[in-house]
Amino acid sequence: MLVLAVGSLSLGCGKANKLNDDDAEFCSFVNVENIDNTISRINEFLGGLPKNLNDDKKIQELTKWLKSYSCITDVTIFLTVWSSFMQRSVIEMLMTFNENGISKELILDVLVTNLLEAIGYHPHFYPSSVRVTTKPNFPIEKVFDFINSLDHEVMCIENVWYKSTMSAENLIPIRDVLRSKPYISGPYYVLHYLTNEPYFRFWLCGIKNRDYQVDWFKTIDEYQLIEINEYGEYDIHFWVIEGTEKEWKAKFEEYDFVESVELSYWIHN
Repeated sequence: MLVLAVGSLSLGCGKANKLNDDDAEFCSFVNVENIDNTISRINEFLGGLPKNLNDDKKIQELTKWLKSYSCITDVTIFLTVWSSFMQRSVIEMLMTFNENGISKELILDVLVTNLLEAIGYHPHFYPSSVRVTTKPNFPIEKVFDFINSLDHEVMCIENVWYKSTMSAENLIPIRDVLRSKPYISGPYYVLHYLTNEPYFRFWLCGIKNRDYQVDWFKTIDEYQLIEINEYGEYDIHFWVIEGTEKEWKAKFEEYDFVESVELSYWIHN
């Protein structure tokens, strides 16, 4: 009995060590730099599933298997998309894992073929990018005050609309002046079909530069520009520290003049 007990104990330890070794090996690749090395293991698992399981059941089994690893904190089905490039449906699985104590997220792409096939990972959203959309009637001077109050860099401000009270023949000269500004991208320009007033739409880029802001207000005065924002809104693209995107999304949503906040999600082609 003693020999059998010892033998059973040794067998149990061996099994535990094997499981621990498997967990350690798989988890050694679960980081942003090396995670593609898990693809072959995932496809081995998918290939070993019973052939009579449908795709939904296989994805459920894959989810449970991935979550069994100590380094993976959560796995959820994000969405299923059609890839025009691959001409196949792709199941996106949002995987959350720990890397050096930091929680990170990646999307695992599983191609729907005769046999499900893991084909790679991509970001859940583009790192560091957060887009803040303001409510209508929030003027540009307050937009500048808002961005100046924060430490974040601003890539661009979209949906900037102005009209000029100057006559129609000034459309092209004003356009040329706007194009000469180092902080203006565009512009789109047109004469209003009813009033014949010059209208301009463009992006303000690098506009956190205070000199650019001062120059813009001078340009407004010089060319009799009137801001049009009673119906539209400004889209402000902030750069934040990678890993803090969701934190800043929640903070931005607390401002009463903010209409919405979005992360720049990765989209299949």
